Amino acid sequence: MKTIYLFFFLALGAGVAAQSPCDLVTVQDIRYDAFSNAELVVEVTNDSPSIFDYPGFILYDTNGDTVAKEVVNFFGIGTFHIAVLGVYPDAQITSDTFQGTLELWTGFYTDLACTFDIFEPLCPGTDCDTLIFDFSNLGGALTNGFFTYSVKDQAGAVQVAKDFSLEDTVQQFQDTLCLPPGDYTLSISTDDNPVAGQPYFMLFEPRSQYWASSLTGPFDQGAPVMSIPFTLYGACVPPISGAEEAVPAAPVTLTWTSEGVWARAAKGEIEELILYDLAGRRIASRTGPAQELFLPGENWRGLYVVTCRLDTGGRFSEKVHF
Repeated sequence: MKTIYLFFFLALGAGVAAQSPCDLVTVQDIRYDAFSNAELVVEVTNDSPSIFDYPGFILYDTNGDTVAKEVVNFFGIGTFHIAVLGVYPDAQITSDTFQGTLELWTGFYTDLACTFDIFEPLCPGTDCDTLIFDFSNLGGALTNGFFTYSVKDQAGAVQVAKDFSLEDTVQQFQDTLCLPPGDYTLSISTDDNPVAGQPYFMLFEPRSQYWASSLTGPFDQGAPVMSIPFTLYGACVPPISGAEEAVPAAPVTLTWTSEGVWARAAKGEIEELILYDLAGRRIASRTGPAQELFLPGENWRGLYVVTCRLDTGGRFSEKVHF
């Protein structure tokens, strides 16, 4: 009798199909990085018990060509996960709705775990993108002073301008702004030169501030006004009707590998090439002036910020990932 009952329960269990962990993973969003056309940001939720150890995502178009790939940087996927994929230089991507396939691999790309069909716009679904401007003192001493920050569009029209101060009991200022895709200039100045401490600025998307690109750098206390040009969702800028206009090039071209960082100025020269960690600490630097500077690598791992101080008085910053 025991054998009969055992057979009955085994047969009943065999008829119940186990649910795949992939069925509980949802791709919530896939879009360009706000500050870099060379990266795509993928947001997923994971309601399965599997963490998908050492995960990596690969994006393919409808022809099966690789469009973007992630560098493995996580132990696993939690309930909410943001992946940053590097876009292949020869990838053909339009700003319209993207159609293709997203693969999730595990074990440093040794095992294919899940496949997702993608039919999503890669540009923001709103007229303007929410950003946070943050100005904080990272330490050393208290920062006291009156400051002004502003953002102007390509035509020179002021989109936002705010005055603020840092005091003994208030060492951070934050402001929320909303901008459509386009070219802008962030300006920061103070009436109190020099100020103490280590003031540091950031302009970022709040939903992916720790992983996606942002505009970051130390505040230059010796400059009357810091002016930092940037492009927001450059691939999503509406086409210009009528006569074509040249798209302004970035003031500095950055290239990085395990060997180090190369920086080349489009015009003029670079006074200094500086590598910061995400806490604002100076890790390494190389001084000019020169049109091209190289900063040798020193087994760097993770996310850093490269800042170029230009002979024009401006600065160019970009987040890099080793």
